[in-house]
Amino acid sequence: MNVSEFLEARIAEDEAVARRASPGPWSFADIASVGGGTIYDPTVAIANVSWDVEDINSPIRRTRPAWQADATGIHIARHNPARVLAECKAKRAIADLHGPVEDRGWQSGVAHDFLWCGSCGTLDDAPVPFPCETLEALASVYADHPDYRPEWARNAD
Repeated sequence: MNVSEFLEARIAEDEAVARRASPGPWSFADIASVGGGTIYDPTVAIANVSWDVEDINSPIRRTRPAWQADATGIHIARHNPARVLAECKAKRAIADLHGPVEDRGWQSGVAHDFLWCGSCGTLDDAPVPFPCETLEALASVYADHPDYRPEWARNAD
């Protein structure tokens, strides 16, 4: 599996998850007294965002401050399915632009096959080997996936 195939598989997974979720748009309503809140789409509450609390001598003790619980809810609502689908479309377009281009040629009388990036470099520059830094950077988002290859990380910093 090359980096383009790996990226397409991860993008397809992200897209499938987003399509199964409540479509949104999502919004977040905080509840200061609880230190958390609820994420809504236009018709239904999707999730409650709060942190574990303990009843120690009857007062409520938050294990995380209210601002952190609210920030979590805002983050989740911001990354709603519509945004994920738009990001999948953009990642797929970038991956397609930087896909491999095959070059079969001869060098010193020996046949060779090279893959070049379909977008990097210009007519005046030497072609850029595939995978290029752009694809490696896109793939780095999925570095925790078991199919991710360490050699794709060489330029992802």
